[in-house]
Amino acid sequence: MSAMRRAERRAAIRGFRRAQLLEAAQGVFMERGLDGATMRAIAETAGCAVGTLYLHFADKEAMYAALLEDSLDELAAHVRAAGETATDPEQRARTVLGGMYSYYAARPDELELGLYLFGGARRRGLGPEADRRLNAGLGKTIDLKIGALRAIAPGLDDGHVRAIVAGLLSETVGALILQATGRLRLLGADAGTIVARSVDQAIAETGA
Repeated sequence: MSAMRRAERRAAIRGFRRAQLLEAAQGVFMERGLDGATMRAIAETAGCAVGTLYLHFADKEAMYAALLEDSLDELAAHVRAAGETATDPEQRARTVLGGMYSYYAARPDELELGLYLFGGARRRGLGPEADRRLNAGLGKTIDLKIGALRAIAPGLDDGHVRAIVAGLLSETVGALILQATGRLRLLGADAGTIVARSVDQAIAETGA
């Protein structure tokens, strides 16, 4: 076996082990939250020694950040793939703009992990470097939404496009939170319908 093949094999094994550890960590975080979780509890769930975790991650916050970062990468891939199925620019814009809702509506555990950091009025961080990577991860999806709107309204002012996306993002996250907490049932409303209406409004604002 060549040195390159050996290196690729080691990388594949390491990636597989990392995924196993993160899967165990997600279960612990869902049960105990970030504050209640410990590296020992994660190791016990993963069936490994605590030291094994530290070969891959600096601490539990790093594991939490890795889960969120992977989720944001999957979100961007989902939105991009959904847009590629569209047959015309407006359909693509609608699909891309609604992609965040469709992704998290089907993955409530990932939504809950992200919202845990906003458990109070003040946002909790995972450290400057992790926050930078997470912002960059979310930025991939935001850029896809901006690009989809520019495709149907190329002459629209950049600030206006970003304002439309910011409004839609806020409405989407709000609808997801209200759905996850059961509050929408009090109003007899549905998050999917709310987001679809917000997408219609966003398209209308472009004047396309």
